[in-house]
Amino acid sequence: PRSTLCPYTTLFRSRDQRNKVLVGEDYECPVEYWMRLTDTGVGIHDAWWQESFGGDMYLESGSHGCINCPPYIARLLYENVKEQTPVIVYYRSNVTYPY
Repeated sequence: PRSTLCPYTTLFRSRDQRNKVLVGEDYECPVEYWMRLTDTGVGIHDAWWQESFGGDMYLESGSHGCINCPPYIARLLYENVKEQTPVIVYYRSNVTYPY
């Protein structure tokens, strides 16, 4: 849950899966790397279909609640961050990436 006083929350990475199909009310989408964060289905995954990340692109083509990553970032996280690792999720505006 997101605090009204501080815009972040701590979750724990659990139930990793490779080559999963994410299913929602209006979509089915295969992803290569899936790392669950909540019991309600929010997680971190590769978003191979996205052309860009960050900024205000979420206004037109954002996620259904998950954290979308470029495929190489999702792979790095999947291969290097162990299950049950605390993950702090927070909002930060005006993020730029060096790649």
